[in-house]
Amino acid sequence: MIKIRFLSSMAKIYSDKIYGTELEKVCGLKNETISFQMAYWSDEEAEAFLLKVESDLPSDLISIYKLGQVPLFYAGKNKMRDGFDRIDSCFCPDPLYHRKTVETISVDYTWSPYYFEEDERNMLYALPHTFQSLFFSINEHEIAIPQGEYHICIKLISRDNGEIITSSDFEIEIENAMVEALAPIYTNWFYEDCLADLYQVPMYSERHFMIMRSFIHKAVEMGMNMILMPAFTPPLDTMIGRNRRNTQLVLIEIKNGHYEFDFSLLIQFIEMCREEGIRYFEHSHLFSQWGARHCPAIYANVNGSMKQIFGWDTAADNPKYRTFLSQYIKELEKLLVGMKLKKKVFFHISDEPQEKDIESYEKAHLILKEIEPDMQVIDAMSCYHFYELGLVDIPIVEITSPDLIMFKQNCTHFWVYYTGGAAAKGYTNRLLNNSGACCRSLGLMMYEAGAEGFLHWGYNYYYDRLSCGLFNPFQNPNGYDATSGSSYIVYPDTDGTAVPSQRMKLMKEAFTDYRALKTLEKKIGREALIHKLNKQYGELTFNTLLTENEILELRSSINKELSMT
Repeated sequence: MIKIRFLSSMAKIYSDKIYGTELEKVCGLKNETISFQMAYWSDEEAEAFLLKVESDLPSDLISIYKLGQVPLFYAGKNKMRDGFDRIDSCFCPDPLYHRKTVETISVDYTWSPYYFEEDERNMLYALPHTFQSLFFSINEHEIAIPQGEYHICIKLISRDNGEIITSSDFEIEIENAMVEALAPIYTNWFYEDCLADLYQVPMYSERHFMIMRSFIHKAVEMGMNMILMPAFTPPLDTMIGRNRRNTQLVLIEIKNGHYEFDFSLLIQFIEMCREEGIRYFEHSHLFSQWGARHCPAIYANVNGSMKQIFGWDTAADNPKYRTFLSQYIKELEKLLVGMKLKKKVFFHISDEPQEKDIESYEKAHLILKEIEPDMQVIDAMSCYHFYELGLVDIPIVEITSPDLIMFKQNCTHFWVYYTGGAAAKGYTNRLLNNSGACCRSLGLMMYEAGAEGFLHWGYNYYYDRLSCGLFNPFQNPNGYDATSGSSYIVYPDTDGTAVPSQRMKLMKEAFTDYRALKTLEKKIGREALIHKLNKQYGELTFNTLLTENEILELRSSINKELSMT
């Protein structure tokens, strides 16, 4: 007999254990995505079944995913801390395989009656004493649903005889309010080279653009609104003296000592991203990682041959590079103004500079500001002294930084970021074996801190450290530095399309929580809202992890307060 249990979207349903809160209904606002899960298993034998969903909600508002599991070989690096469900080797839930909402059920009599769902790739089997899950999302496109209570009946049908095995009801409550505030700026660094290498397609070929579009579409669907734009190959995660694969979008030719720029490929990339819903762009870093001491690898056509004209052997303040940047940035500015992107493109100098790098970073900053004073400079950094010296317009602060309090108190605008290392210190994170609540807590913490954006370094990074090797996260989730899921949040399907993850869903919910708080702030004021949160939960620092029940209760409270006229 198949057993089922309804749980929140934050529940983690491992093959051998369920971590999560059982629910009878979920609540949300008119224009937010609301998700829940249905865990299922068999007490005795493996049993194949079909799914039939009946609801007074339109079927196109209901999205259904089969929650897959990946083999987590090693999860002990982080030791046992708050925010982790478990640290043993296990099958870990994460990839979400989309299923049809309305199925056409047919029967075949080749050997004996066999009922099946036509054209459905992701079949369902309840296995004995092994937990699996279906993940339901309501209103993924965030249209306005009328207030009210909606009923969903989920029926499990035998493949052997077409009869109902079991059925159960679930309720969706829509409060009389809207999430009005815009989402914070959210970016996960996008790696074109990973996709070209994994799918073995030529860089920026028609097929490569199709694959990239699928991955960008899924990123936007899950809340991402900014993307890293590789005008030049991003100088990220590479050994000193070595280069990663060339992904440069700007084509350059040197004629009579003058640089000529062909932006056609860059324009194609930008237009694709905008068509999919990307609103902001990060220009690739204009100086080397960890200190801005060198130039990024830049290639140009020189007398009919493609050659590297700048790189590790070029000092950041080299006069030739300064001349190059001056010509390039002026031409790029004309393009951005023409495309109405001037205020929506942010520039990086160097990733994660340290206190010892201030002198070299300051030189690089001065070069750029002399060329274009209005350039918006953003960088991931944790040393407050950079901001104090006026070297960055919008700092992106690592959440474990001891200087975070200084940024909070003194920055007009700042964002935050984390890497997998933050998880080992008991902070919010999105590793595979983090609890769902640990992941989703981010939005509440960002609101309390006053952060306006979030950056993560890995959307689809399938290399090991320093861009070595290549791994498929379906087969080896620990492929990056034996860390479970730090470098990616989306999976590569065999056909070149992107498979989303439960962690992507939870990140989007985190930013919806942020938006709901910002919406309530318009009604009662930030000071009153912060007082309300602190009174109930204490100060929501990035390592004050709320439980699943606390997050559900908080959102219910916010929703009700917003719905009051």
